[in-house]
Amino acid sequence: MKITRRDFMRFSLIASLAAGLPILGREVAEAGDSPKCGLDVNSMKKDVLDRTQAIIYADDATADQAAAIDMFNRNGMPVVIAAITGRIGTPGYLTWEQLRRYQLRGNEIANHTDNHEHLLDLDQEGKVNAITTARGDFKMKGITGVSAFVPPYGEYDDSIIDILEKIDYTSNRQASIDDENNPFNNVVDFDPFNIKAISIKSDIEPSDINNWLRWAAADKVVAPFIIHKALPKLDKKLDEYQTTLSVIQSFITCAASLRRSGLLDIVVVRDALAKVNYCRNLAA
Repeated sequence: MKITRRDFMRFSLIASLAAGLPILGREVAEAGDSPKCGLDVNSMKKDVLDRTQAIIYADDATADQAAAIDMFNRNGMPVVIAAITGRIGTPGYLTWEQLRRYQLRGNEIANHTDNHEHLLDLDQEGKVNAITTARGDFKMKGITGVSAFVPPYGEYDDSIIDILEKIDYTSNRQASIDDENNPFNNVVDFDPFNIKAISIKSDIEPSDINNWLRWAAADKVVAPFIIHKALPKLDKKLDEYQTTLSVIQSFITCAASLRRSGLLDIVVVRDALAKVNYCRNLAA
């Protein structure tokens, strides 16, 4: 799947990124102006992020994701691990010990329900049970501070949001973007219970990853990415929800370059929400 934004030339900053990221970071800081909108950088910080907040979700907490999570962590990049609690510790999934260890490293654990059912097929009691049973599983197994929710198959409605708010959850994420021309979340209209994200599927190439990350870095947005199965090579027997470790490495390499240039951070959901709230408070 290719990026549809016209030649990545909507703003001059994007063209500069392609030409040389480190130079661009210095030029923007020295000039004090935003190539995007012509505002002074100091005033820009009051209503937009100072740098893009990229989030990496690992949906389902499958065993094959361990290698990718470890790759991100070795490069100082935390991951949001969306766990189906009824499957943790079963064949093909991470163990509770692994989840506890990953949380101690600074990764965030998210609620992906207890059994990954289609929530919209359930009655209200069933919806509540799917979410709160998982919450109880986390508590019982020593996973604390879970406040991010990832609905199975990206399916949710207002009744799901009501449940999350009543149990003090702070975020909910879509399955993947509907509009490839507007895939990210800006500060002005950011909705923590309707977070847009990009799925890294089998047809995604390293060039797509680089383009997405540079686009996100230019726009100073919240930019979540989703990984599903992460394999040494693609498995033709599986569906499109898979990628390779070489694509993951391409993501890490590009993200690390943008981070060194001061254009992007890799964060977990709670840190992105705190950054957005801080910017909104400055603008108020």
